[in-house]
Amino acid sequence: MRAITWTQVAQAIVIVVTYLTPAALLSLKDTGIVLPQVMYGAAFDVIAELERAQRIATSYAEPFNDWSVWQYLALATCLMCGTAGLPHILVRFYTTPSVVHARRSVGWALLFIVLVYLTIPAYAAFSRWEILAHVVGRPMRALPQWAVNWGNAGLLSITDLTTLEGRRVAELPAWAAVALESGALQFADANGDGRVQLNELSGRMVTPSATDGILQYSELKISPDLVVVSTPEIVGLPGAVAALVIAGGLAAALSTADGLLIVITSSVALDIYQSLNRRAAVRTLLSIGRITLFLSAALAAVTALRQLGIIVELVAWAFSIAAATMFPVLTLGIFWRRANRQGAIAGMIVGLFAVVGAILVNWLSPATTILGISGPATGIFGMVASFITTVVVSWLTPPPSPATQTLIDALRRP
Repeated sequence: MRAITWTQVAQAIVIVVTYLTPAALLSLKDTGIVLPQVMYGAAFDVIAELERAQRIATSYAEPFNDWSVWQYLALATCLMCGTAGLPHILVRFYTTPSVVHARRSVGWALLFIVLVYLTIPAYAAFSRWEILAHVVGRPMRALPQWAVNWGNAGLLSITDLTTLEGRRVAELPAWAAVALESGALQFADANGDGRVQLNELSGRMVTPSATDGILQYSELKISPDLVVVSTPEIVGLPGAVAALVIAGGLAAALSTADGLLIVITSSVALDIYQSLNRRAAVRTLLSIGRITLFLSAALAAVTALRQLGIIVELVAWAFSIAAATMFPVLTLGIFWRRANRQGAIAGMIVGLFAVVGAILVNWLSPATTILGISGPATGIFGMVASFITTVVVSWLTPPPSPATQTLIDALRRP
């Protein structure tokens, strides 16, 4: 437990340094101030001017373009409360010697979390500034080298038809192949050389703007994975810095993975197997834990190799489930002396079923919403139901023993 905690501390240092440094240098390059968390508001003004000049209809700074206010608030609440209830985060506090040390560690953790989270929108704003100012509206032959490099890597796609000229039909990019298959783009190989010429293309995609050799905003498709990894190259930093940023992302993944694996293995070996076999030997528990560790890691690796598009949604659902099951019980168990075991069990069950029901409704009927709230944000309803159930059942059943209530009081003492 302590070894994993120190490993995560080292990984957190790598994450903070590699994540904040490129954003700070990008802010310095564009605004002269090395605080992206403060200066990305100024970037919005420049972005708005560039959007008007390029006739981009949807403003980047316009709030709630895709979500309702209620959807945003519900999802933010689920993510925050879910974080407080995630088992692999809670077990980290087993390594602190006292309540005081636990509170201090939370304070330091929140400081660095705030730094990282405030840098996320800064990354997005400054990256959009760079793309609108130095990529969109440029001739295809005058694009910056970083755009060409990441285009070759497949994270940045340019759909201007001039990029197809001279290419073999069998080597066309995926977007062009899809357009040919759907009929939006048609190709007649007039000279029979198997290569695309602009005068051999027809269809509704062939427009003056699509063949003028000038990159339009609508012709640019950017992978969400591009923003962070491309920032060092945009700023002009050495390739080693870009490698460090990628290492920071890997550190974040490993930091989460090792915490989750130890929670999964201890849950299976101790919470499940040992509860069924009280006389289980330590060696048996270790063997079960190791087998569980291997199987869990293998399953995660196979899932990752499939590159499922719903990974982000699955992670959000995990936060919602934690918010609807663990968070209400932890909060009431610490701050309300009347909460008891029966109430906690009932609250967790009701919260879990509420979230699972929301998942099924979202899967069967994605258009169904309550106050515009859908998807993982519906965990907010499970959290409310869990709070109410825990309180009601606790009042209807015997209170905890005096010793338990004394222990609860001691939890809040520094």
